[in-house]
Amino acid sequence: MAEGAELMRKLALDAGFQHAEVIPTQGQPGVFATLDAAAKHTLGLYFMYDVKQVDPGEWSSPPWDAKLVEMPDLGTVLMGRAATNQKGSQAALLAALHAIRGAGRKLPVNLVLVAEGEEEIGSPHFPEIVLETPRVRAALEKSLGIFMPSHSQDSDGSIVIALGSKGDIECELIASGAAWGRGPTRDVHSSYAAQLDQPA
Repeated sequence: MAEGAELMRKLALDAGFQHAEVIPTQGQPGVFATLDAAAKHTLGLYFMYDVKQVDPGEWSSPPWDAKLVEMPDLGTVLMGRAATNQKGSQAALLAALHAIRGAGRKLPVNLVLVAEGEEEIGSPHFPEIVLETPRVRAALEKSLGIFMPSHSQDSDGSIVIALGSKGDIECELIASGAAWGRGPTRDVHSSYAAQLDQPA
């Protein structure tokens, strides 16, 4: 994980961020980077450098090789762990920064990047990076919004563009088949809760 955070720091610097540092937490470290384009506005970027583990035996192509493979009814596809979520889109954004700089152009916004290494386990220490580290919080507070690179493509080849997300919602569904006259007729949630209260 420390190597992953350090690689993320180096990738940010290589892409043109003037400052990038690893931020320690009680869990896995994060990365904070800034790119000052002398622009009027600032945009935040959210990255994750962690990824779920894999069982190579479940893959038709080596998961870490990022190979171009032929798939029936789809054609040529990039096959690799996290190629879509989330590393592919992050790599595309960093490549765009390289291209803009290579073309001698200047970004229209300043950038503040925060990357974490615990997204796959629910981000338990992310507040230590973005809320409890004053320099990170101050930089993010200047941002007009936060952008999380992502991409998606339907199987027919059409591109999916997400215009934004306002956050997450957590719901609890309690269901019973009593109203339909079939299925369980008791409150499944209450029944399960009652089971939890029973002595082992």
